[in-house]
Amino acid sequence: MGFIHLDGEQAEHVHDRRPRHRGPRPHQQGVKADRQLDGAVETLDALPEIVAALSGTNLDIIVDGGIRSGTDVVKSLTLGAKMVLLGRPILWGLAVDGEVGARAVLDLLRSEFDTTLALIGCPRAVDLNLDYRTRLRS
Repeated sequence: MGFIHLDGEQAEHVHDRRPRHRGPRPHQQGVKADRQLDGAVETLDALPEIVAALSGTNLDIIVDGGIRSGTDVVKSLTLGAKMVLLGRPILWGLAVDGEVGARAVLDLLRSEFDTTLALIGCPRAVDLNLDYRTRLRS
């Protein structure tokens, strides 16, 4: 099984970039523009189209970009991502207070994630699907 790695670049052209997956080799697909270009399609806005374009391909989608809160993680998972990667928030914590700061950021993200699950009525992260998306605002 491969994966699609979404990091924001050129999300508006994703329909033209369907991967040709042959075998178990992972595939990385860039969609990064949310921090580079004002008005560009953001990762979470592009995700439904990407998921639709890849349905039936046996590829997992990993979102890397635009994740700033536990709620963003939940949104990504409801839209079809298999997982998210975190960079900037952890680096901010690291810059402020070293390892303690990085752990504090991870604890905060986990708390926001758990709170969001509870508020939308989802008992477990594995149960997240598009039905829960209507309970979240973009």
